[in-house]
Amino acid sequence: MYTMIYNINISSEEMAEILKIKNRNYISELVADHAFPKTDYNKYPLIAFIQRWIEYQEELHQLEIKRIKERDAKNRLDNVNAELKEIDLAIKRSILIPANQLEDTLETQAAIYVKNLEALKTKIPNLLNLNKQQKEVLETELIRIKEQIGNLPADISAAAVSFK
Repeated sequence: MYTMIYNINISSEEMAEILKIKNRNYISELVADHAFPKTDYNKYPLIAFIQRWIEYQEELHQLEIKRIKERDAKNRLDNVNAELKEIDLAIKRSILIPANQLEDTLETQAAIYVKNLEALKTKIPNLLNLNKQQKEVLETELIRIKEQIGNLPADISAAAVSFK
């Protein structure tokens, strides 16, 4: 019984109709370009042709998946490159500063503030004629401010600061 089905040969018009292909010449192109089977002039083995058609559709599907993945990878790379160019431009326009430069600046500024706070411990009490209790309150406040400065995050390497 199966032998009879495998021996059925049909014309390009019939094959085009079965596969819902509008141009029957496409059948000849498939034979010539994609190793589809042919038994004789305008005669094609039904089962073998349909099996090859299924394989061919899978090949086309895999090629399309590959193209989509390549296009997506290229788009992602293009997007990353565009972002990097925007960051470089923002740095050149002084809209953004590199995080390591900001970190150095903050460290320098924090050291200056701490040094100035230390100087204030002696200057303020002398200028204002503070008593011992007032001096202690002032020193406690200055120590608290100094600790707040010391509690600033040490690592800001992932930070991006925008100045508008």
